[in-house]
Amino acid sequence: MTKRQFGDFKVEDWYSYISQYTYPTEFLPLTVGQALAIMHAYEIGHKYQNVSNKDGIYTPDDQKIIQNLTQDIQTQMDNMERILIFLFDYQHVHPKMRV
Repeated sequence: MTKRQFGDFKVEDWYSYISQYTYPTEFLPLTVGQALAIMHAYEIGHKYQNVSNKDGIYTPDDQKIIQNLTQDIQTQMDNMERILIFLFDYQHVHPKMRV
């Protein structure tokens, strides 16, 4: 996939058009290191799961980055949950989204 093709999927560019039909969403920027760590975690669990020597694919640095990123995401979700408790109004939910 080329950079241009990847750019076509930038949800942050078109999310505002669908935001009234979905749950509140926050976008967290990723560093290149975080993106690589996510990619390595995926590769170790899927792409290279049958490879016996996985050294260098998912490093201790990757593990630490994933742990920190997980904590950052959880904090963001906890903050959003507190906001949703006060802002969520069932009447303003799109009928298809109502439970």
